Amino acid sequence: MGAVRDLTGQRFGRLLIVKRSANKGNQIMWECRCDCGSITTVWSNSLKRGLTKSCGCYRKEVMRARTKDLTDRRFGRLLVTGRAYNGGRRVMWKCNCDCGKNHVLSGNSLTKTNCPTKSCGCLSREVAGARNFKDLTGRRFGRLIVLGFAGWRIRANGDRGSLWRCKCDCGNEKAIQGVLMLAGTTQSCGCYRQESIRKTRKDITGKRFGRLVAVRRVSNKGTAIMWQCRCDCGNMCIVHSNKMMRGHTRSCGCYAMSCHLTRWHPFLSPDDIPYELAKAQMDTAKIKHKLREMSIP
Repeated sequence: MGAVRDLTGQRFGRLLIVKRSANKGNQIMWECRCDCGSITTVWSNSLKRGLTKSCGCYRKEVMRARTKDLTDRRFGRLLVTGRAYNGGRRVMWKCNCDCGKNHVLSGNSLTKTNCPTKSCGCLSREVAGARNFKDLTGRRFGRLIVLGFAGWRIRANGDRGSLWRCKCDCGNEKAIQGVLMLAGTTQSCGCYRQESIRKTRKDITGKRFGRLVAVRRVSNKGTAIMWQCRCDCGNMCIVHSNKMMRGHTRSCGCYAMSCHLTRWHPFLSPDDIPYELAKAQMDTAKIKHKLREMSIP
């Protein structure tokens, strides 16, 4: 490599070379002062070939001159409130939509002639909803008869859902979402659910469910109906009414323990295990001994 030419004091565009800087690999670097006052380090070849003429301020000025000020201009439902930031080479603008949402969009997406952006997305959702709109007037869904259109309901994600004024067979009138009726989720004003709850609240006092006998109803656990029951082993326990009626709960827990103990004797069923043995907290040796005494020849 030959001697490096000293460029100190020379000017290249807006840059004035102050001194030589440390090399970056094989590249010769120079520390320069820009006319804007900032200090920057530039490659020697970039200066000589005219590729770099400023610290970057010149390019920003050109970009500002080319960029149109869109502040306070309206594009469909969007009103531009100010400039946000640069997204790479794109100038981004803050916009307020008529629906109340704030959005940041590029200037090109607002000003282009082919499919410009006119809203935060609410317009396209409304257009799609209008295309998919079905008149449900006069139709029956379970106990409901649709009387007419009641308006729109704005969902959490910004979508619109149609509301319909319905009359139930019980006489009540209620506004219900069309999508819930079409999906079969809603078939009454709520009376059907209340009737179903009343059916599950029948008095089961004195009735037997496996080893359990219902004694009395106790306070609910949330929406669950609870009953105090007496087990054949003598224990008292609180049980969910649905679990008893469906056969999921058949004892206070002694039946499950009896099933566990039968693994030590293949000829015994859970009902052959005495309740006292099922409840006893004894070691394995004592349990095996008791079961051997009960062995069937």
